[in-house]
Amino acid sequence: LEEVTKHAVHTSKELDEKDKEIVQLRGIIASQLKKQIQETKEKLEEEQQICRERIEEVNRTCDQRIKGLECDVEKMNVIMERIIQDVADLKRDKNPSPPPITGEAVSDTRPAKPSLRNIATAATQS
Repeated sequence: LEEVTKHAVHTSKELDEKDKEIVQLRGIIASQLKKQIQETKEKLEEEQQICRERIEEVNRTCDQRIKGLECDVEKMNVIMERIIQDVADLKRDKNPSPPPITGEAVSDTRPAKPSLRNIATAATQS
C-alpha cells in the first residue's frame, strides 16, 4: 500500500508538472498567435492604405481625362456651330432670297447683256 501511495503521489506530481507545462505552452502559443494576428492586421492596413492611394490616383487621373474630354467636346461644339453658320451663309450667298414684294418698281441691277443691236450701234458710232 505504501508503494501504491508513493506511486500515486509521484504520478500526481508528474501530472501537475505536465499540467503546468501545458499551461505554459498554451500561453506561449496564444502569445505567438496574438503577435501573428497583430502583424497580419498591420500588413493588411498598410496594403489597404496603398490600395486607397492608388484608387485616389486613378480617380484623379480619370477626373483630369474627363475634364479634358469635356473641353474637347465644348471646342467641337463651337467649331460645329461655326461650320453650321458658314454653311448657312454659303446657302444664302448661293440662293439669295428675293427682295420683298412692295408694289414699287424695282430697277434691274444686273449688267446688261450685249445684244446684236447694241453691238452694231457701237460699231457704227466708232
